[in-house]
Amino acid sequence: MQNRLYSFGFNAFGQAKESDEAIVRSPYCHTHTSRVLFTCWETTIVIDDEDVLQFWGFQPPWFSKFKRLCQQKRNIISIFGDPNTVMGVIDEQHTMSYVTETSEHIDCMTHVEQAVYCQGQHAIFALNQASGQVEQYSIDTLDSLKLDLPPGCRVTRMSAAQTHLLFLTDSLDVPVLGFRSNRLSQCGIDYQQQELNTPTAIEYFCGLRDATDVACGPFHSAVILGGDVYTFGWSKDGRLGWGSTRQSDDDDIISLAVFLDVNDQPIEINATKVACGSAHTLVLDDQRRVWSCGSNAYGQLGRTLPADQHSDAHFRRCSSDKAMDCFAGRWTSFILI
Repeated sequence: MQNRLYSFGFNAFGQAKESDEAIVRSPYCHTHTSRVLFTCWETTIVIDDEDVLQFWGFQPPWFSKFKRLCQQKRNIISIFGDPNTVMGVIDEQHTMSYVTETSEHIDCMTHVEQAVYCQGQHAIFALNQASGQVEQYSIDTLDSLKLDLPPGCRVTRMSAAQTHLLFLTDSLDVPVLGFRSNRLSQCGIDYQQQELNTPTAIEYFCGLRDATDVACGPFHSAVILGGDVYTFGWSKDGRLGWGSTRQSDDDDIISLAVFLDVNDQPIEINATKVACGSAHTLVLDDQRRVWSCGSNAYGQLGRTLPADQHSDAHFRRCSSDKAMDCFAGRWTSFILI
């Protein structure tokens, strides 16, 4: 069957749909799309069913340099960066390359499993395939250093936002680490410690098994552990999915998200992926259902809310079709069917 990609939310740059509509409130169906490689504030990059890259939305003048890099690197497995600063790729040989407005760095690092860009640090973080170690690579000075991880920790997955990062590890003792800005407890630690200068264990998860995914929005974060979704950080607009009945004196930093069925009754799901936008969160479960919570200012939840309601603090289902994957830009959402 042919894949379909549904997009909805903020579209002022044409990053969700090729039209003059600034907001796409009803999910728009793109056909002939096989994968989504990159989403951000203003730009989306996908691969069509003929393995050709498609670029939607904002493209600065120097983006032609990045497109040339993509043409040189066939069979790209991932794209990372920020269209205003730096864009990079990892190819099928797990070689990392990147370009900026003023420079090109082709095949600058090998054996890279994953790479993320943290704008606040002006740095690329590259995960080594074999060692599970993370190297911080400055795009300004070109200096690199290995992060000082807790003993015995091998990172298996990373996520980065503008000012903070989360790392999943294969350690039972320390399964999740937070790094850098923690002003809103988005690293899962009391905000009185506002900056984490080394990757730091999130004690809430220590000793727990089966951490499988992490996601960072600008001001909040999410972890899937044992199929459950845990969120933390700024709770504004219901982006944490904690529900609307929490007590005002509840000072928990991390909590389980709340999922509701069509009758508004709590339901348990087995989550497989989580994605964070600026003020909303998406979750894919093992039944291939997609759930959304948070702000719906631009229709990014993909479902209808009451006329007087602009956000939802509960996760509710937003896709009736069986989904393969989901992705979140800053104010947009994508579901691959």
